[in-house]
Formats: sequence, structure tokens, C-alpha cells
Amino acid sequence: MAELENEKVQLVKAAQLEIIEANAKVEAVMLEAKFRGFQAIADSLIRMQAELDQLANSRLEFIGRNSLEQVKGIEAFYGELAKMINDDDEFFMVKLPQLLDVANRFPESSDSKKIYMDAIALEIKRSIDFKTEQLSNLGIRQKAVVDANLQSKLKMNEHVNTLSLGIKQNIQNQVNVLESKMSVNREQLELNKLNHLKIENNS
Repeated sequence: MAELENEKVQLVKAAQLEIIEANAKVEAVMLEAKFRGFQAIADSLIRMQAELDQLANSRLEFIGRNSLEQVKGIEAFYGELAKMINDDDEFFMVKLPQLLDVANRFPESSDSKKIYMDAIALEIKRSIDFKTEQLSNLGIRQKAVVDANLQSKLKMNEHVNTLSLGIKQNIQNQVNVLESKMSVNREQLELNKLNHLKIENNS
């Protein structure tokens, strides 16, 4: 039991660490966007961060409230979220710096650079908005999975309760039958006694 509880504690710690790391990554990109004057991108990142937080907190709550077996069953669901974050890493940590390097080759304050930077900003915003929509859909699926798990638990509890009631009723029925037989036996015994007394009196 202690080993299972310790494993749950480790899952909680890992989930908390993932929240911190994901928020740190989004925060870093958000600050960079604000620094470069891309307020629309920063706003999109704020919405993305809100979706991430909601998913992560729901995950923590689920881990805390359910058995280890149920937690392990739903943890695979978060593999998609981890992949999504890694995909974001590739875009923001690899592709975006390359695009900015190209932008730096244009003369400062030139129309060409402005057009290119606007194109970069649009691509970034589209990417973030798409990821945010995916996170929102993932949140809907998460709720469906958790609700299904809850319904499964409720059905199991209902089954156990029904089984328990059935066993109790069966025992009660057996007791009733036994009491009925005992009552018949007592009546028969009393009748036998009366008959015996009559025979003795007649003799």
C-alpha cells in the first residue's frame, strides 16, 4: 500500500514539474513577443497558457482523487499533451529563430523587413491559435474521459450495491424459510403432544 501511495506521489510531482516547465516556456516566448511589439501574439499565448493550466490542474485533481490503477489508465491520455508541447518546442526553439535570423538580413526599418516581420507574426499567431484550439478540444476530451471513468466507478458501485442487496435478500429469504419450517415443526410438536395426552387420558 505504501509503495502504491509513493508511486502516486511521484506522479503528482512529475505533473507539477511539467506544469512549471510548460508555463516557463510559454512565459519566455510571451515576454519575447511583447519585447518585439507583437501584442497579438502575447494575447494568444495568454489564452494558450490558460488552456494548459486548466488541463494540468484537472490532471492533478484526478491523480489526487483516484486509485493508482485508474490514474495509470488515464495517464496515457496526457501523452498527446506532451507531444503537443514538444511540437511547440520545435516551432519556437528551432523554426522561429531561423525566421528571425532571415528577418535580420533586411535593412532595419525597411518596408521589406516590416512585411517579413508581419508575416512571421501572423504565422506565429496562427500556430498559437491552432494549438490553443487543440488544447481546448483536448480539454473537452479530457472531461469526457474523466466522466466516463466516473460513470464506470458509479456503475461498479451500483453493481456492488445490487449484489450486496441480493445477498442480503437471499439470506433473509433463507431465514424466513427456516423460521417458517421451525414454526411448522413447533405446531406439529404441539399437536403431537395434544394427541399423546388424549391417548393417555383415554387409556
